[in-house]
Amino acid sequence: VHWHFKNKQGLLFAILKEMANPYVQTATEVLGSRLGAGDKIRELICRVLDASDESESFLAHRRLATRFMTENPEGFEQYHRYISRGMKKLARKTADVIREGQRTGEMRSDIDAEVITGVIGAIFRGTAMMKVMKGIDILPKGSSEAVVDLIMEGIEPR
Repeated sequence: VHWHFKNKQGLLFAILKEMANPYVQTATEVLGSRLGAGDKIRELICRVLDASDESESFLAHRRLATRFMTENPEGFEQYHRYISRGMKKLARKTADVIREGQRTGEMRSDIDAEVITGVIGAIFRGTAMMKVMKGIDILPKGSSEAVVDLIMEGIEPR
């Protein structure tokens, strides 16, 4: 272990990064698919929310993140920057998909794509952070379809 990591904090950082990867992979896969823009956004929201519902690793992630934060605030800041960079990259891709949906008439063009992206990102961050840091599910299990319907109802043309 010491060959690959300088210290315990380096190992914890690597584990936390690895735990975040499935969500990044899911989002990248969905946003890069051949689906239409509306279906991409619907699928993205459902799959990310469902993954956090089904993930047993969230409890382990919570314990590791809490330990990492309390034992190594500088390391946690590094992890936060890592997650923020990934979220910004996914937000750009999501906004591009939304703009495409606005161009094709699948989504309302009177709402800025960045605003829609921000709302979707806030849902992801809010649900994930409450689950990881506090162990609290702020959305009922299995509610991803209802969340998608709520968002899509607001961004589909009227």
